[in-house]
Order: sequence, then C-alpha cells, then structure tokens
Amino acid sequence: MVCASLVSVINVRQLGVSLKTKLRVAKLSFGAASGLNSEKPTCDFRSRNDNTGRICSDKTPNVIRELTYKLRGNGSLDFCQAVPDSLEGRLNISLEAKLQSTSPPVLQDVSPSGAWSPKSCVARQRIAIIIPFRDRQKHLDILVYNLVPVLKRQKVAFRIFVVEQFGNKTFNKGRLINIGFMEARKHGEFDCFIFHDVDLIPEDDRNMYTCSANPRHMSPAVDVLRYKLPYMALVGGVLSIKAEHFFKINGYSNLYWGWGAEDDDMFYRLSASKISVLRPPFNIGRYKMIKHDKNDVSTVRLHFLKTAKTRYLKEGLNTLEYKLVETRLEKLYTRIIANVGDPPKNQTEYPKANVGDPPKNQTEHPKANVDDPPKNQTEYPKANVGDPPKNQTEHPKANVDDPPKNQTEYPKANVGDPPKKETEYPKETVGDPPKKQTEYPKANVGDPPKNQTEYPKANVGDPPKN
Repeated sequence: MVCASLVSVINVRQLGVSLKTKLRVAKLSFGAASGLNSEKPTCDFRSRNDNTGRICSDKTPNVIRELTYKLRGNGSLDFCQAVPDSLEGRLNISLEAKLQSTSPPVLQDVSPSGAWSPKSCVARQRIAIIIPFRDRQKHLDILVYNLVPVLKRQKVAFRIFVVEQFGNKTFNKGRLINIGFMEARKHGEFDCFIFHDVDLIPEDDRNMYTCSANPRHMSPAVDVLRYKLPYMALVGGVLSIKAEHFFKINGYSNLYWGWGAEDDDMFYRLSASKISVLRPPFNIGRYKMIKHDKNDVSTVRLHFLKTAKTRYLKEGLNTLEYKLVETRLEKLYTRIIANVGDPPKNQTEYPKANVGDPPKNQTEHPKANVDDPPKNQTEYPKANVGDPPKNQTEHPKANVDDPPKNQTEYPKANVGDPPKKETEYPKETVGDPPKKQTEYPKANVGDPPKNQTEYPKANVGDPPKN
C-alpha cells in the first residue's frame, strides 16, 4: 500500500513537472518574439467578394494561456480540438422549437446557471455569452434550444447570461451589454465574451464561438438580408471580443435609447482604437433571424454617431450606472435583472456634438455658447449699451448733451447770449447812438459856431449883423 501511494505521488509530481516544463519552453519560444501575453494572428485576410470581411481560421491558440489553463484543470486530459470532429456543418433550424418542462437529453447536463464544460478534454477557451433581453421569452427559448447543442459540439466551456432590463421603459441594449460584461466577471474568469442578439439562430456549427486575435463579427450573413453584409461598418448581431479590447474601447455607449445605431457606434469605437474587425466566411457565418417588430426607434441615433470617435473615452463603461435588481440561476442560463435608469424626457438633455459627459442634473450643465442667465433680466446689460439708468431721464439721449432742467437755460442755435434789453444791441453798421441827435455834426460841415457872427462869409466879407 505504501509503495503504491509513493508511486502515485511520484507520477503526479512527474506530470506536474512535465506540464511546467512545457510551459517554460513555450515562454522561451514565444516570449522573445512576441511577448509572454501576445497572441499570433490566426486569421488570413482573403477577400471573397465585395461584401466579405477578413476571414479567420481560429486554429492557432495561445500556447501559454492554454497550458496555464490546463494546469488549473485536469492535467491528465488533452486540449480539445480547435475544430472538433463532432461538428455537423450546415444545420436544419426549426424556429418553432421551444423548451418544454422536460429538457431534451442534449440539454440535461447543463448546470442550472447555464454553465457547461467538456468532460473528455480541456476546453481551449472559457466563454461568457451575454444576451440583452426583455419581453421575448419565446425567442430566448428558441435561441438557447438551438445554441447549446452547437456549443457542446464545439467543445468550449461556456456560461450563458441573460441580461434583462427591469421595467417597461425604452430599451437600452448598450447598457445591458455593459452590465452583462461587468456582472459576468463576478461569476468567474472568462477568456472570451460573446454578445448575442436574442433573435439570431446559428445555421452552421463550424462558426466557432471563440475569440480570435481581434474582435470577430460572427454574423455577417443573415437570411433576411439575403446572406449579404449591408455595409462594412456592421458589427451587430453576434460579436466576440476579449476583455482587454472591451476595456480599451470603454465598452458600448450608454446613450442609445430605443432601436438602432449602438452597434455602429461600437464599430467607430473599435476604429478609433485602431482595432480591426474579423469575420468568418459568409457560407459559415450564417444566421436565421426570428421575425419581430422594431419598436421605439431612436430618433437621434444618427446625431450621436457623428461624435462616436471623439466621445468613446468619455462615455461607456466608465459612466455606467445601474441597479442590480435580481440574479437568478435558471435551467439553462443565469438571469440578471437590472434597472438601467430612465431615458431622458427630452433628447436635447444630452450634450450636443463635441460636448463632454452629460450632467447628472441638467441644471448643472451650461448651455452651448450662452452665459448663465441672470436671476432678473434687468441685471443683464443690453447689447452695445451701458447699464440702463434707474430713471430714463437720468440717461443722456443719443448725440445730445444732457437736457437742461429749463429749456430757457440753453442758448439757441447760432445765436449768442440774448440781451437783457433789445436796446442794448447796436444797430447794423451804426455806432453807438448819441444821447441826443443834436450832438452829431452834419455831413461835411464843421462845427457850427456858437454865434453865427463868428464865422466869416465865403469870399465875402462877413455879413453884416443887419
């Protein structure tokens, strides 16, 4: 018995040493070239037609991360195949399938939290699938019924999180995805996060639910879109991304209330961060969409898209606010119910383009290009005018001197001071008037004699007195 125990201990130690040796060799071979935490690109960039994106084979995993993961798990098992032999390829999808009270055999070994991992090998990645949701239980049942068998055939370790918006306010998909990302990380360590619309059902299990070197848009070909990509910026539907990239782009925007544009905003965030998006071949990345109504279409989504690249670091995960209402472990998933808050009463309460984060209270935010309004409008100066007088009569009129208290105090135009008496003014071209007219000499006549007899007569003797 003792010998057997010693042999067992020795075997276990040898196994541990062997795995540690492989890990050390992997570090030496990969570290110098690309760093210990780097991952070699696993995708080629062949273009099949004008509507295709980059094609990812997803066949070369990160050796260091996988060996570390294996050391944490069952060291006696090998890694699962990157592309397992159990895959079926193109699937026959039935949208009428619905979960009944008794789960089908393929679903019975899934834990009540929606977690599962293969028993015959060590999964290469641990996946968190996050489904934003509200009031579409039938669609959720159809998705889970079809998705779980695909994940099991792909030999990935997964856990499904259904993030449900509390209440009946306008739907906000971006906030729900951010909440799902933050809450899922509380329930375990995940190598990959996949954000999945509830109405998209995979049609081919060769479309691997794993993360590549870059984020991967897994649903480029949807039946209602004739299996064509409408535009290259589309990343909505099903998107796989690593946590490091999700943190770098600050998650999804929280501003989009109602249907539309939050996924396009995500593409602009990735583009601004210089993170390219990969896509599987269109014949593999095929999905069937469950018909549904698009209610509460956002009326300002295009306005917000204009600021996505300049706003993404200011608004997203770092401004996320929510209240966790309940977390329930259900038959095939973990249901997270969260209150995402109320949408704005008026969309204009959000900042305009090139404006910082919206205030918690709109009164705390200044309006664009306008100073703070006065408490009393009379406190504000008028345009190009000085302070208004308390009494208008105290204010000078335009181009006019101060008005006199009595108009008679003002001189008349072009007139000198008025005389006290009109007689004080000299007449025109006349000197001072004499006191008596007799005081003036007559024209060309000398002074009259006091006595006529005193003057001599002209050339004649003086006239006789008689």
